Amino acid sequence: PVSFGSQAIAIAERSAALLPGYRDPQEQLALTLLVAGEYQRAIEVADMARGLATRTDLDGVYLNYITAKALLRLGRADEAGALINAIAASEYADAAVLVQDLRQVE
Repeated sequence: PVSFGSQAIAIAERSAALLPGYRDPQEQLALTLLVAGEYQRAIEVADMARGLATRTDLDGVYLNYITAKALLRLGRADEAGALINAIAASEYADAAVLVQDLRQVE
């Protein structure tokens, strides 16, 4: 039987493949990978998504959140620190919520 996580990843991968030049589906794939526990792959997809066209989150704050959370889960808090600071300094509407969530992982 196929797990729910692998099904979710497959759907997110298909969506990202259909819109390769857009950040939003790549961001959703990175988030799906993060939730599924595929932290290194989540970081790689988030890094690839930076610079792609987007209608939301022009500064990539949510990509920073995904990357920072994956880094924290991998025990790489020193690398996550700069991203957490960038999130906190941003004008993103939910920046405080994201930072609070990240501080709970540390």
